[in-house]
Amino acid sequence: MLLLLSCMPQLAAQSSVSHFEMNEQCQLAFSEIMAMRVDYAQNLIDEERGNNEGNLIPLLLEDYIDFLVVFSTENEQVFEQILVRKEERLRLIKSIGDKKSPYYRYAQAEILLHSAVNRLKFEQYFKCFMEVRKAYRLLEDNHAAFPDFYPNWKSLGLIHALIGTVPDKYKWGVSMLGMDGEVEQGLRELSAFTKRSKQEGGLFYEEGHPIYIFLLVLLGEQHEQAWHLAQQLPTDAHLLNSFVAADVAFRTGHTPEALRYLQARPRTMDYLALPLLDYLEGIFLLADLSPNADEPLLRFLRDFEGQHYIKDAHLKLSWFYHLNNEEAPKSKHQRLCLIEGVAVMDLDKQAQKEVRDDPNPNKELLKARLLFDGHYLNRALTVLKGVDEQALNTNDQLEYTYRLARVNEGLGNEQAAISAYLRTVNTEGESFSYFAPKSCLQLGKIHERNGNYQEAKTYFNRCFEFKNYEYESSIEQQAKAGLSRIRSKQ
Repeated sequence: MLLLLSCMPQLAAQSSVSHFEMNEQCQLAFSEIMAMRVDYAQNLIDEERGNNEGNLIPLLLEDYIDFLVVFSTENEQVFEQILVRKEERLRLIKSIGDKKSPYYRYAQAEILLHSAVNRLKFEQYFKCFMEVRKAYRLLEDNHAAFPDFYPNWKSLGLIHALIGTVPDKYKWGVSMLGMDGEVEQGLRELSAFTKRSKQEGGLFYEEGHPIYIFLLVLLGEQHEQAWHLAQQLPTDAHLLNSFVAADVAFRTGHTPEALRYLQARPRTMDYLALPLLDYLEGIFLLADLSPNADEPLLRFLRDFEGQHYIKDAHLKLSWFYHLNNEEAPKSKHQRLCLIEGVAVMDLDKQAQKEVRDDPNPNKELLKARLLFDGHYLNRALTVLKGVDEQALNTNDQLEYTYRLARVNEGLGNEQAAISAYLRTVNTEGESFSYFAPKSCLQLGKIHERNGNYQEAKTYFNRCFEFKNYEYESSIEQQAKAGLSRIRSKQ
C-alpha cells in the first residue's frame, strides 16, 4: 500500500501570485492518476513542481491521489493525515493563487468534494454536507464568472443530479442552504461536459466520462446507452476503467463481460491496490453459481482495511457454503457477519438482517435470486418453475411472487411482471421486507417506460409509504430520481 503518500512535498514560500497551468505534463499526470498508477503520477508531479515552481495545479493533482488512496483502502488513520494536507492546500490556493484564473475556485471546490466523499466512508455526515455546500457555492460562482470553463459542468452536473434524488420532505432544507438541482439537469450538464472535453483535448475527461456513465445507470435508467459507452473505455492498462466497465456491465445485465473485465484487469504493483474488485469478482461469480465464487471474496476479506462491504461479503460466503451444503464454514461466516464490519450501507444492513432473520434461506429461491442478479434470466425462470409454491411458508411465498415478477420483467414479459408485482404489494401485510416497496419502484419504472407518467408517479410516490425496511434509502433515492425524470418529461 502506498503510505509513502503521507509525505507531501513541501512548497517553497512564495510572496508573489502563483498561477494555474494544466499543461501537458499535468494532464499526463492526471491520466496516470485515473489509471491508478499513482507512483508514476507522483513522479510527474514532482518533475512539474521542479520545472514550473509557481504552478499550483500539482496541489490539485496530489489531492486526487490522496482521495483515491483513502477511497480504495478506507484507512481512517491515513484519512486524518490527509485532512491536514487538504487544509494546507486550500490555504495555499487562497493565499497565493491567481484569483483571476478559473482554476482558483475550481481547484478549491474539487478538493472539498474529494474530502466530502471520503467523509461518507467514516460517517462524518454533517462535515460532508458542509463541504459539498461550500464546493457548490464555489462552482456556481465560478460558472457565473467563467461560463465557458467546461470543467465546472462536470462537478455541478454531479451535484445537481444527486440533489435531484433528495426526497421532497428534505428538499426544503437543501433549498434553504442555496442548493438545487434535478437528475435530468445534472445528466445534461455531464453530457455537455463529455462532448466538449472530448472535442478540446480531453481535460478531466477520464474522470467526468465515467461519472456520466454511472449516473446514466444509477439515476437515468439509460442502461443501453451506459453499456454502449462503457464498452468504449480503454481498460488494458487502466484499473479505474476496468472497474467502471465491469460494474456497469453487471448492472446492465452483461455478467460474463463483467467477469472478463475484472479477470483481465492490471494486477502489477504499479497500480494502487483495490480490494473492492475482488469483492465484485466474487459477487459476479456467485451470480453464476460458480464453484469458485468463494476465492475472491476470501481475498477481499483478507486484504481490505475498511469496514464497508464486510458484512455483505460474509453473507455472500455463507450463501455460497449453504448452497454447497458446507455447514461449518456457513455458520462461521454468519457469525462473522454479525460482529465484523459496520451496518451503515444498505448492503451491510441487509446482510446483517438476513443472517438474523433467515439463516437457512430456501435454496431454490436463493438460486433464482442470484441468477436474476447475474441476469441469467432463463436459468432463474427454470429454477422458479421447479418450485412447489404451495409447499412454501408465507414469507417464502411472498418472495417467490416477487422473484417471479423480477424475472418476467427482465425477460420482457411485462403483463406477467405487473401482475406479480401487484400480488406482492397487495399481500405484503405487516412484513418489513423490501419486496413491496421495490415492487412499487419497478411498477413506476415500467409505467414510465411506457409513457404512463401519472401511473408512474403514483407508484414512485407509494415507495415513500413504507418504512423501516432493508434497502430503504436506495429505493427512495431511485423513486425520487424517477419523479425527477418525469418532471422533465411533462
